Amino acid sequence: MVPIMSLLFPVLLSAVLVFIASFVIYVLLPYHRTDFERLPDEEGVPAALPPLAIAPGEYMLPHAEAPSDMRDPAA
Repeated sequence: MVPIMSLLFPVLLSAVLVFIASFVIYVLLPYHRTDFERLPDEEGVPAALPPLAIAPGEYMLPHAEAPSDMRDPAA
């Protein structure tokens, strides 16, 4: 059986290599540039939101309380 300390360096090295590879794939390559689409009226959105007095934060449309709510055809 191999002692755990002799495996420490290969494990850390592989973790660093996987991190670098995932960084390159996600950030530098153009695979994820089309994940989010542009709004049809980009200039009109900032003008439409202030009258709604929405608090700062992150929002999701449509909002679902539970994963089962996303099965609803209206969502």
